[in-house]
Amino acid sequence: METGPTTQNLTLGTADLVIAKSDGKTEAQPGETPDYVLTVVNQGSILATGITVTDTFSSYLTYVDER
Repeated sequence: METGPTTQNLTLGTADLVIAKSDGKTEAQPGETPDYVLTVVNQGSILATGITVTDTFSSYLTYVDER
């Protein structure tokens, strides 16, 4: 009987992020201020950490800070 070291390969889960962006409308009028909602869901089997989501606006949109 061998008593040497044993190697076992373990498969760890993965994070599987799905991102959806919506303003709930199909069209906007000039001058109207839409509110966009970004929803991020992890469909993977492990916790996703250190995630940063960046959204780039189209050139015809202007960011309005409401703080």
